[in-house]
Amino acid sequence: MFPERPEFYATYRLLNLKDHFEYSDKLTLSVVDLKHIELATDADKAYGIDKWAALFRSISWEEILMTAKNDEYLMEATKTLYNLNADDMVRQRCQARMDAELQEQYLLKKIDTLTTDNDKLTADNAAKDAEIEALKKELASLQQNV
Repeated sequence: MFPERPEFYATYRLLNLKDHFEYSDKLTLSVVDLKHIELATDADKAYGIDKWAALFRSISWEEILMTAKNDEYLMEATKTLYNLNADDMVRQRCQARMDAELQEQYLLKKIDTLTTDNDKLTADNAAKDAEIEALKKELASLQQNV
């Protein structure tokens, strides 16, 4: 939060600025800076705050599982997180499959169009080849008569 005062875990309370009277010890703001896990104190480690921070900082399921593997509470949180995201993951897979099917249909249609065009060109070329042969024969016939 404060670059000039890096800290892994900090607790803030409301304070009257005039007489420094604390509003309440029941209202606190606890902040964990995931970028400064290396600054965790022994007390932070004793409460496992560093492990929770590592879990939330993870960017892949493999990394999350490696972080949680030796702690039942972290593993339970990981399972819950996975279940909450499972529906989204299924939706993403379904979308990817639908996209792949649409791409396949497009490519098959394109191949069919190109094949049809190629067949037409082949037929046109065959007709032109026949016409050329007929003209060559006519030319040869005319040359013999000359």
